[in-house]
Amino acid sequence: MRAKRYSVEQIVAKAARGVEVAGQGLTIPQACKRLGISDQTFYRWRIRYRALKEDEAQRLKALEQENSQLKKIVAEQALDISLLKDLQRGKLVSPARRRDAVRFPVRRRRVSERRACWVVGQHRSTQRYERVALEYELRLVRRMNELAARHPRYGYLTGR
Repeated sequence: MRAKRYSVEQIVAKAARGVEVAGQGLTIPQACKRLGISDQTFYRWRIRYRALKEDEAQRLKALEQENSQLKKIVAEQALDISLLKDLQRGKLVSPARRRDAVRFPVRRRRVSERRACWVVGQHRSTQRYERVALEYELRLVRRMNELAARHPRYGYLTGR
């Protein structure tokens, strides 16, 4: 049989009722049976929530939620810092180097592409862009290289 889960407020209320019922002349096991909980559960609750009132229990629950959120934020920041330390040193100026900087943590650390792009500071759409060199561009580059090899003075600072 599956055990019931009680909220902190319900636990405090049941524990208070258990003490009242026990004060009416019933034993703790009889009071627990009336409340629908085991003796062990009652004693565990009494140790943990002895002096707690319902409003304090609500505040405790809110603090626990806030604490878990803060722990998550700290863990994410620690991950970001370690990802940045893993990246190669130097500036990420060219798009190719930026893409490589995103691919590295994705492959090595199993981090999502979204997170890696955010850490590196690159937009995700640029990560997916694959440049395709067209045939006429390749011919143009070959022709420019041939001309540069044949005429070294062509190009940069030729008028001096």
